[in-house]
Amino acid sequence: MRHTSCIGTALSVLLVLASQAMGGRCLDVPETQILWCDDFDNYCEGGATWTGYPPFPDICATDGSAVADDDAFFSNWLLPFNCLDSGYLENQGITAELSPGTVTPPPRQLAYNLPFTMKFAGAGYTGGPNPNWLVPTRHVFPLTAAIQAQDPLKDGVNGTDANSLKIKYFINHYKASYCTYCGGDAGNAIWYTELTLEDDHAPTDYINKNCLYDPVSPDFKAIYPIICQQRLAVDGCPPLSTTVHASIAVGLMALLDVQPCDVENGRRPTNYHLSVFDGLTWRDLRSNHFPGNGGDFGVGTDGEAWAYVEIKTGSFSVTWDSTAAGIPAHSEATITRQYTGPFNKIASGPGPGCELSSSTYTCVSGYDCWKYCSGSDLNANESVKKPNWCWRNTYWDSPVLYDGVLVLQGIGACCEEDGTCTPDIPASNCLGYGQRWHIGTTCDDAHCCPYPFADADKDRDVDQMDFGAFQLCYTGSPGGVPAGCECFNRDADSNIDADDFTEFNKCWTGPNVHYADVVQPPEPNNCIP
Repeated sequence: MRHTSCIGTALSVLLVLASQAMGGRCLDVPETQILWCDDFDNYCEGGATWTGYPPFPDICATDGSAVADDDAFFSNWLLPFNCLDSGYLENQGITAELSPGTVTPPPRQLAYNLPFTMKFAGAGYTGGPNPNWLVPTRHVFPLTAAIQAQDPLKDGVNGTDANSLKIKYFINHYKASYCTYCGGDAGNAIWYTELTLEDDHAPTDYINKNCLYDPVSPDFKAIYPIICQQRLAVDGCPPLSTTVHASIAVGLMALLDVQPCDVENGRRPTNYHLSVFDGLTWRDLRSNHFPGNGGDFGVGTDGEAWAYVEIKTGSFSVTWDSTAAGIPAHSEATITRQYTGPFNKIASGPGPGCELSSSTYTCVSGYDCWKYCSGSDLNANESVKKPNWCWRNTYWDSPVLYDGVLVLQGIGACCEEDGTCTPDIPASNCLGYGQRWHIGTTCDDAHCCPYPFADADKDRDVDQMDFGAFQLCYTGSPGGVPAGCECFNRDADSNIDADDFTEFNKCWTGPNVHYADVVQPPEPNNCIP
């Protein structure tokens, strides 16, 4: 099901920071490769209107005199509706925060000389008694104009093995000197960058976990949401859905914590690993979960990171260069794409979710902003601030989307789970389990394989019968690829050899075990289906 995005308008602001010189524009990606980017350095009074794609407008003053223009910013970033009270701006003094020099800049922004960044506020207040406005924000930028600026006949973009779609961005978490309770702990953040098609998005439906925060005061409870559609099983959640969503998301998702009440993590939703949504399932990234060069994708206190995502035909890779508590780390992984169709929007911030009944699995309330910090602010002895266990501020800067293939959404072929093909349908109609959409192709050149590819007899498992088919195709190196054996040629070379068998073996389920029963979570032995 598709839902309208939920925005906390006034919480996403552009910070104006003093700087002396202009750093690299859009992370130094050549303009000829860029489809869309936003360095956030042009939303100022008297500045140019930033369209999000080349040609680049003139930048704002970088001598500290620039003043942020929210109207210019909001004219580009979609705001479906406002989740905040109308008096929020006046009550919380946001106008002062937008003035140069009133906010201590994070170290990275001075080092790279960028005057603006997008802020997603978490527990960002100075101790006031009303945390009801603490709703994380989401903004959505349509890519259609950027796509049609390059090709008026196209309306989407995708990545293939030959022409991968890439996105880079920088995020930062820091502890503001003016705010005791809004420390920059990325492990408690709920923010991510997301590529979507139309209004679809990664599902964030949840169940609530009631935690007794202070045994001295039994009426003081913390109520935390836990996202259901995730790799780890969640008590009270429905079985994992097989509905594929038109989304790939990479970022920070503390609400994957299935034990938010535990003392070790500070009795709050905590996830010290980068999270991804592959079109079907949320999961955190950890060492050895996926193919790649390793690394534990850690996030932590006062952290900053460069993220690089490369989207190909059937997979996407994530590179995470982070610094937490002053310690640098490098991580890489390759994840199977469950959604293989095109994109036409980019979003920043968490999508809306609804609370699910643990008995009927239906929505208890409507889709709304994340408000789990609302309620009483202090415990019985007035010593614990709720913002100390809410989400955290996130600063997003210089996202750039480049390369890839421009496509027309209405033309494509859909490969079914059994390897058959349906021609000429839009990507939005090819989102079922095991379905894969091919850009701008007919069934003649889609080369559909079963899902997973190793299921040669198409009986939904991978067992000895399928191994027999692989043996008949095996040629060694060199040997060519026999007719009918193309799906076993996983490395796209000129033979079926031991490397291809390694990939085949990763998908093994045994007889009468449907691959769908073991693919979530995670893929058996890192099978790329």
